[in-house]
Amino acid sequence: MLILMFMEVLRSGGNMMEYNRRPSNLRLARYYLINALKFYEMKNERLTPIIFVILLFTGLIGGFITDAAAVADNIPAYILINVIVVFILNIASTVYLHSYITEIKGGVASLKESLRHILNNFVKIIFAHLTFAAIIMIGILLLVIPAIIFNFMFMFYICYLVDKDMRIKDALNASKNITTGRRLEIFAIFILFNLTIFLPYFIAILMATFTGNNLIVSFVLTFFSSVLVVMQQRLTALIYYDLEYGNKGTVNDDYDDDFYYM
Repeated sequence: MLILMFMEVLRSGGNMMEYNRRPSNLRLARYYLINALKFYEMKNERLTPIIFVILLFTGLIGGFITDAAAVADNIPAYILINVIVVFILNIASTVYLHSYITEIKGGVASLKESLRHILNNFVKIIFAHLTFAAIIMIGILLLVIPAIIFNFMFMFYICYLVDKDMRIKDALNASKNITTGRRLEIFAIFILFNLTIFLPYFIAILMATFTGNNLIVSFVLTFFSSVLVVMQQRLTALIYYDLEYGNKGTVNDDYDDDFYYM
């Protein structure tokens, strides 16, 4: 069923007129990088710390418990704990995504409002994640390069789900259409983002490794992974907004027009 949906999306030319258009101009990469690194800045100042703590402690506690289950050779417990961890991490990161999209559109979403919105659509979101994972797996089976193409073709499906409450097929179609002609630029932005954070990440892991303490290494890994998740959600939201709504009037417009690609 997932594969059939994927094939239908690829065949579709984007029947919805609203999305059958050239995407809006993207800004220069430094605009997205600077704002992604400011993951802590939100109108709702309490939201980011709460989301970050949830991600951090879920990752830490989940890692310790799954390790214990693996040592005890308790496969059912290992699977159950991983499912619970993925569930919580998915909810938390998607809540942040929804809240930030709401903010750059000019609104303010409380944690309660975003959580309610995500939970109301959680079954659809989970099924959409499974569909996306199946698409990426197909790409990997086709020798990796298609997986990269599919990833940047359909990556904004989750934004359409949380922002516009679309059906899964329509969200995939919308992402496919809005990235047309811009996938190489989006790929370059994410490459630059990963290169930007690689050095501090590597140094922190290296220093933690030198301590010889596994608890410290686990904490540092989980800490930076939690930060990375929030940054990536923010980066995705920023690019999605410019592609979908145009790059005028965002709450982060503190830069000159030379931030735009010509």
